Amino acid sequence: MTNELNTDTIDRGAPFAVQMNPLNGCLQVFIRSNAERVSLPIEKDTFLNDGRIEWSKDYALSSFTRKQVYTGLNKAVQNARADGVSECGHELPTVKDDVSALTALRTSYRVTKGDNAGKVVSLLFHGLAAHRRTLKRSAGRAALEAAVAAGVAYVADGVVDKDGKPRFFDSRVKAAKAWVRANHHDKENWWQDKESKGVWLIKGDAKVSLLTTE
Repeated sequence: MTNELNTDTIDRGAPFAVQMNPLNGCLQVFIRSNAERVSLPIEKDTFLNDGRIEWSKDYALSSFTRKQVYTGLNKAVQNARADGVSECGHELPTVKDDVSALTALRTSYRVTKGDNAGKVVSLLFHGLAAHRRTLKRSAGRAALEAAVAAGVAYVADGVVDKDGKPRFFDSRVKAAKAWVRANHHDKENWWQDKESKGVWLIKGDAKVSLLTTE
């Protein structure tokens, strides 16, 4: 079975659970069919080994057997249960056949907070979005610890944590952006001002220095 997903319509700027709706639909069509294989534009090893569902580079297609789809989905469910909202643990089933796979894909969730509050999304992909954030935070902490240990971490003037201590960053760019957020009148959306964004980043860069232990 060939993938019928029109990748030109995918909005990569949309929330993860929303941009994955077309893929969710393709998976459901495959599971309801009698096809033995399906081709999908996702990273194969990441899906099968880690239970993460990510678009492949340039939406290159990979072929999956029915068993592989169930294996990947089951691992995805475990990730959603581990890091997603409590409903993931209560409502997402262990995936082992077409019935449980369809249940996992069809189960919806109404977002309760944030910019997308009120939207109805796939519970599985909502949970996977939380899992992605968890992995990103873990990677960020590891990168920061490595930068501090190597003496290549940065600080920005006046940028402190909740205890009033200087925040550390693993790159000069991150430190500059943090300074801009702390000093720009529109702290959350400053980057949308295309005309003055570069000027603000230059100002921020001037306020950045390497972390010293003295």
